[in-house]
Amino acid sequence: MQQKDMEALLRQFSQQSGDAAAVARLKANMQAPRNQRAAQTILKQHGASLEQAMRHMQAGDTEGAKQIIQRTMQTPEGAQLAQQIARLMGR
Repeated sequence: MQQKDMEALLRQFSQQSGDAAAVARLKANMQAPRNQRAAQTILKQHGASLEQAMRHMQAGDTEGAKQIIQRTMQTPEGAQLAQQIARLMGR
């Protein structure tokens, strides 16, 4: 996933969540060196699936994207990422 794709995903997430502050925290957290390494690991292992989910989202197929992301979140790396996002979102 390229930087421009990540920026687009964050913008979409911000619009859908209605919580710009949480998205800013997520973006800042993603830039921390420790988290960048974790993100690189996730992208190496699941990058193709995440890109496929992004294509589904861009095509308006939210159900298809949801299914792919749910499978990714069932992996140890995906579960850890989901926990980090939930903490940043205050959940």
